[in-house]
Amino acid sequence: MRRLVGVALTAIAITGAAAVPANAATAYAAAAATRGVSGCFAYSYSPGDATTTVYYHNRCNYEENLMIQWHFHYDDIPVPANGKGNKWRTDDVEWVCDAVVASSCS
Repeated sequence: MRRLVGVALTAIAITGAAAVPANAATAYAAAAATRGVSGCFAYSYSPGDATTTVYYHNRCNYEENLMIQWHFHYDDIPVPANGKGNKWRTDDVEWVCDAVVASSCS
């Protein structure tokens, strides 16, 4: 065990840095996410390397449609009361909006 600790300390001394814990990397990624509320929906998304995933939650007690305007696509998703879900594409998000307040989206 002592030898293993010595090797780890030597590796840190040579590289000049310790490894970043996985939870710190996850916290950074979560901090970079775009979050919002539109009508019944709470949503978040963060562009990835190849895809972007929008996560959503219908907080109302009735079905509502969520509209997602991507750079090259458009989705109109019916979401049941208190429903959660996600939608991904190989595209960038322009805006996310509850269909009821669609006139104020862009």
